[in-house]
Amino acid sequence: MCGIAGFLVPESSITDGRERLFRMAGVLGHRGPDDHGVWFDGSAGVGLAHARLSVIDLSPEGHQPMHSASGRYSICFNGEIYNFPALRSELEARGSRFRGHSDTEVLLEGIECHGLAGMVDRCVGMFAFAVWDHRERTLSLVRDRVGIKPLYWSRSGTRLAFGSELKALVTSELISRDLDDQAVSAFLTLGYVPAPLSIFKDVQKVMPGQILVARMRGRSLDIECTSYWCSSRVARAAKSDPLEGSEDSMLDQLDDVIGTAVSDRMIADVPLGAFLSGGIDSSLVVSMMQERSSVPVKTFTIGFNEDHYDESDAARAIARHLGTDHTELIVTPDDLLSVVPMIPDLFDEPFADSSQIPTFLVSKLARSEVTVSLTGDGGDELFGGYNRYLAGVQIFNRIRHLPQPGLNLLSSGILGVPVGAWDRLFGLMRPASFGRLKKRPFGASMHKLGQVIRAEGPLAYYQTTVALWPDASVVYPQVPPTSWLDSDVFTDDLAFSEQMFLADTRGYLVDDILVKVDRASMGASLEARVPLLDHRVYEMAWRLPMSLRLHGGQGKVALRRLLARRMPRNLYERPKMGFAVPVADWLRGELRDWAESLLQPADLESMGIDSGVVRRTWNRLLRSDRTLSQRIWCVLMLRAWYDRWDVS
Repeated sequence: MCGIAGFLVPESSITDGRERLFRMAGVLGHRGPDDHGVWFDGSAGVGLAHARLSVIDLSPEGHQPMHSASGRYSICFNGEIYNFPALRSELEARGSRFRGHSDTEVLLEGIECHGLAGMVDRCVGMFAFAVWDHRERTLSLVRDRVGIKPLYWSRSGTRLAFGSELKALVTSELISRDLDDQAVSAFLTLGYVPAPLSIFKDVQKVMPGQILVARMRGRSLDIECTSYWCSSRVARAAKSDPLEGSEDSMLDQLDDVIGTAVSDRMIADVPLGAFLSGGIDSSLVVSMMQERSSVPVKTFTIGFNEDHYDESDAARAIARHLGTDHTELIVTPDDLLSVVPMIPDLFDEPFADSSQIPTFLVSKLARSEVTVSLTGDGGDELFGGYNRYLAGVQIFNRIRHLPQPGLNLLSSGILGVPVGAWDRLFGLMRPASFGRLKKRPFGASMHKLGQVIRAEGPLAYYQTTVALWPDASVVYPQVPPTSWLDSDVFTDDLAFSEQMFLADTRGYLVDDILVKVDRASMGASLEARVPLLDHRVYEMAWRLPMSLRLHGGQGKVALRRLLARRMPRNLYERPKMGFAVPVADWLRGELRDWAESLLQPADLESMGIDSGVVRRTWNRLLRSDRTLSQRIWCVLMLRAWYDRWDVS
């Protein structure tokens, strides 16, 4: 795993090309602390920079930027190609010869043999890379199928810059830092900036499964984008080719494909381990790792003193059952709070998923013993792990045929009752229910219900379920109410649950979950690998019948059954907790002064934010309404980022 950066400025004389490239690599040092390298061709105005985290082939032969044996291609590569030994053998049989043992060299020679698109299609892995074709004088930027590895790019006239993180582009001095109003509105709605947008107007993200080719045509820089893999297209194709046979035979096939994905990701020339939260996804990954390891797998978890957020007991029990070498750290509020000032630097863009904090801490813990860690990310989106897939579908199906005026009236009635009043009512009702009513934030759930039942159509309904600020134009009036989701997903050929799976895969998974894992792990110089997001697992998940994803009020049916083959159900069958932190408590306690300093009306107004709306929301949170903590956290992350970066 590494950091990459570079530029193409064909019609200008950059006299400090190498120095500029070294600066770009330098700010990515956390992604690659083992080696830095640059390559610059002043006559073509092209340069590549690389910061290396050595994982495969630790010798100098793995140094980047790397050049193909023929001299035609130069590359800087971030990621891993897990099937590179098989690809190498095929290329050797065709006459290719190799200097070292890295997957990057295999990729280069494969491009020489099969062409760029042909080689990328053969690769199993996670990656983002840039390759310069000396003969055709083209610069190609490529991102992996699902979007595990990040890649930003910017074009201004005939200047193009790119990098693994936004800070590399800023350091290049080839971009402007003009705030993108659309991105701000999208961020306030979702808590992340969705691709292809970035927080800066002139910077975009290469989309998952995309190849971007830049070349000069006359006096203009031409950009051509093609898609070699599309999650939506693949899902629909897989759905039309369902698995056949008994459920047990389907589970056997799924077991094999996930097991292969796990095995592939255990190849490393450095110490390797895994995150173990105690949930279904990470437990399945770790159990498969242990089956394939002759020594105890190193597993890592962090725990919390607050029972509502702590899964360390469950993780410990699973580690004991599997026989892993388990390391656990109970973090204090001070540990968690110490990360808050680091967030704008870690993430470059505004990012408001508060689980970013424990993810960074568990990455630091793992990095103390290993260089590579496997994770269970992706299981929820592929196999149906979120509550909105169950309760959300049930509610939508019940209200979709009811008259909208009546739903609006019911919504107003629900939202007219304060959250605290709903909680008190629940407290009176629960004893009489003999435990049938589960203990949960009842008032928050009722207010979410009040918001979603007034949504018209599946797209609006889904966005309401995931939005932090349901209407961002209330707090950021520069942009009218907008859907920032992929509307092409919400079509009649898919059931509503499948539409949500796909919307999450193409949005929330890529731009929230994977951003969080990449930046948090790379911030600790740790490589995180995600076997459940192998494209072969993705295709298999969409070939399963829905009964093996959602059934009987339960999600992730297939993964639960695979895990039941390996351990007693009582070890993992618990209410889903996620990886949260007590944001509401912090904002009303230890972080109150920090928050107040960022929520000054003049500062908010200078950014175009309606300070009156924010202050009223802040005061309601301080008084009683804990459900508003994520909205305030979102504004705080935007303000903290704005203060850190010199935005125009």
